Amino acid sequence: MKRQLHRKVVHELRRFLEDGEQVSPEQATDAFIHLVMEAASGAAGAPVEKWAAGNSLQPLFPAMYPEGFREKALQLLGGIPDQDWRLDPQLPGWLYQYWLTPEKDRLFRMFKSGAKASHGDIPAVTQLFTPEWIARYLVENTLGRLWSRFYPESGLISRWTYFDRSADISPDAPGGPEEWTVLDPACGCGHLLAAAFDVLMDMHLEAGIEPVQAVRIILNRQLVGLDIDPKAVDMCRFVLLQKAAAVAPSIIYEEVEWGIEAITREKGYRFGSLDRGESKAVSFGRAGASYEADPGRLLSRKYHAVITNPPYLGRRNMDKELGDFLDRSYPRTSADLFAAFLERCLDFLYPSGYFGAITPQSWMFLSGFEELRTGILTRETIVSLLHLGARAFEDNNGQVVQTVSFVLHKSPPSRGAAGSFWRLTEGPSSHKAEVYKHNNWWNTDVYKASQAMFRHIPGMRMAYALPEDWARLFGRFPPLDRYYAVKKGMDTGCNDRYVRLWHEVPQEQLSFRCTDPSLAHWFPYAKGGGPQKWYGNHYFVVYWRNNGEAIRRDSRSNLRNYAYFGRQGITWSTVSTGKPGFRLLERGFLFDNGGSCLFPEEGREETLLALLAYLNSEFTAILLSQMNPTLNIQPGDVARLPLDEALLLDARMKELGEACLRLAKAEWDESERSWDYVGHPAVHSCREDTVEASLRRSWEMRCRRAVETERLERAINRLVYSHYGLQPLYGYPDGEQEAAELPLLKETAESFLAYAAACLLGTYPQGIDDPAFTSSPLIRDSEWVPRLKVWLGQLWNPCDTDSNVEAVARLLGIRPKESVEQRLRRYFSREWYPAHYREFGGYPRYLRICSGPRQALLAYVTALRLTEEAVDEIYILCVQRREELRGATHEADEWRLDMEELDSFARRLKEYLESCRAGRGSLSQEDEDTRAWMDRHRSVFDC
Repeated sequence: MKRQLHRKVVHELRRFLEDGEQVSPEQATDAFIHLVMEAASGAAGAPVEKWAAGNSLQPLFPAMYPEGFREKALQLLGGIPDQDWRLDPQLPGWLYQYWLTPEKDRLFRMFKSGAKASHGDIPAVTQLFTPEWIARYLVENTLGRLWSRFYPESGLISRWTYFDRSADISPDAPGGPEEWTVLDPACGCGHLLAAAFDVLMDMHLEAGIEPVQAVRIILNRQLVGLDIDPKAVDMCRFVLLQKAAAVAPSIIYEEVEWGIEAITREKGYRFGSLDRGESKAVSFGRAGASYEADPGRLLSRKYHAVITNPPYLGRRNMDKELGDFLDRSYPRTSADLFAAFLERCLDFLYPSGYFGAITPQSWMFLSGFEELRTGILTRETIVSLLHLGARAFEDNNGQVVQTVSFVLHKSPPSRGAAGSFWRLTEGPSSHKAEVYKHNNWWNTDVYKASQAMFRHIPGMRMAYALPEDWARLFGRFPPLDRYYAVKKGMDTGCNDRYVRLWHEVPQEQLSFRCTDPSLAHWFPYAKGGGPQKWYGNHYFVVYWRNNGEAIRRDSRSNLRNYAYFGRQGITWSTVSTGKPGFRLLERGFLFDNGGSCLFPEEGREETLLALLAYLNSEFTAILLSQMNPTLNIQPGDVARLPLDEALLLDARMKELGEACLRLAKAEWDESERSWDYVGHPAVHSCREDTVEASLRRSWEMRCRRAVETERLERAINRLVYSHYGLQPLYGYPDGEQEAAELPLLKETAESFLAYAAACLLGTYPQGIDDPAFTSSPLIRDSEWVPRLKVWLGQLWNPCDTDSNVEAVARLLGIRPKESVEQRLRRYFSREWYPAHYREFGGYPRYLRICSGPRQALLAYVTALRLTEEAVDEIYILCVQRREELRGATHEADEWRLDMEELDSFARRLKEYLESCRAGRGSLSQEDEDTRAWMDRHRSVFDC
């Protein structure tokens, strides 16, 4: 389907319908609902009034719109081809979701500023309609499993594409086909109920029932849908009526006794399907029984199948009324609205009924859902589960939701029963569907896991891909936190004020540079970062002057686990986008909530490097990914890892960890990100007679280091697997594995030039006394190449300078007809600074001075040396550049535009200096105000 076109049409229609001072949002939505029904009805060959007759559908176009407005609006909606309406009966529901998108975006922006969702916000916040293939999966594995219990030889089972053929058939099922009822307690526009209609029609036709009679049974007695949004309910009825009319056209003239109802506050229901109706033992679904559309009676009944895509809303975004209600009525599942719906849906089911849903995956793994998870795993049977991860929804409007779709049988799990678990976490929704269909047909790549196995795993985490001998390790060995203290770090209360990248602070105020401890204001701070292993991610420092006096006084701060500050341990990034990376935490560090740490108990300090090796093993990575396959590596997950202390006492384990640490530290310290960086290896440890030979030797050294690290890590994996008596899940450590990721020679040349730039700007002086070479905190763009040549001539034979420059340019890659100097100038003006900016997280060591978009003046300055004198020098450069332009030959328009840009830049500089001297700004960088100063004044210098 052309979803992009559909969204565009809805956007244009919204602007058109909301145009007018007298039109309220409610009236615009009413008009939209009417227009969508009318367009869909026209495509089906009948006016909307005929669809509404006798069927409780009241699509009325609001009277306040002027004459002719409706026709113009229908013309806009006519941008959607008729075939889209015919091929996708659920299209009205998709259009309604797109209609709600602006309101949903507005509410999510409000959540970021601390606002809460009230009852009226829930439809817009939580509308996320189920893709067709997932809807079919849920219905075929709930209603379809009821059918398969009674008719195991039916041909329907082979025709249902998404019926999980690997899952067991449950021995019990309630009722018979004509009595079966299916409920969606958050039906929205009916995506799931539409799929249920199709499956029920398959059953009735297979049983020999006439189409007209089958449609009557389904609409009047079998489909039940509830929702708090009356407009979505109208759309749901309309969608189902369209599907019914395609089978039995006469149905549009009949009175339908709808089981699709809005449960609103006006009807006395404050929280929709979560309200519990009056309990009555009333039969429902019996052939010939009269049916009264009463939400209260619908809420108090039992159903043979329940299917839903419940609303997702975390507790922190709920208002007090909803939060208090969940605490009272659903205390076990009050962490999220979807969890409360899971509990409620299981209440709706008959014993031996089936429940299918698509929800966030968090209930499978996170500790906050442990009680819900334990209840499900002990009282219900998992029949089939699709672990979908991200991008399961076709239209999610940028919201990241990691999801799972599953089917439960309402019966305790039998001994030896194993559910089917499918890992479909890669790719978009369409890719997941194709992978599932292919593997389901051939019954491949499906995990069979018994619920009894999950009892071995702390918190009954649903680590379905773990073999049972792996899972039993949690019971055989004590958890890691028996020997090591696993701790979260502090919250400063305002990181923008108290936390810096280390290069933003004057060297004399850093605790690891300061000669007088009493003058140390900033201390190393472990704050996560990327998935770096063994050593590194030493980016941050925290303002800890006078033992953190300022942070202690801040009411927003939380000095969690203060007793562990400064101790040696191991840290890792709580948020990880790849494999976990555990690193040594050296003495003198403080640590943050995002850089959780563990510390050896007294007497176990000698085992720290062996533990570091264990944590960086493949074995640990697999356990953590199975216990919690989210982006977060929580301290609790690390604390529960099974640990045999005898492994840590193995001298070989310590030796391997120490070797990996040594290699990682050498690699980290050869990067400009390190505060122990003293220069590029090509200039120091790998220096040869020529620059090219030096760079190649430096590159070869890094390659050898990467290969050696991989060899050592494989040895650690072998040792861990052997100790626990396990076989690797993904092949043997000595078998075929991915080769080490080796650095490129071009990357070595780029890092060499970045070092050269730092030297030319005076950051890393090389002891060159020649007066021809002078570093400067301020360099014009045109000065890079001449200064680079002088620098190279002082470090290598000056007679080889031209060949050395040419070699560097060649390693970078020269375009056809591009000279060596042009290539180097292109590197410094277009490649070096963006890479430097990214390398230092948006707070670079050097600032780019740019006069404007034409770049009539382009220069670079060391950020910490941007003093009043430096700004005066920039102003002088601007004046000099104007004089250069006057003496050069230019096209008149180009010359005029450059001069105008320079004049404007000169005025900004003068105004900036005057405001600073008048006290309205500040060029001084006082302790904790450094970053605020940089942010406040950066726009003056870089346009």
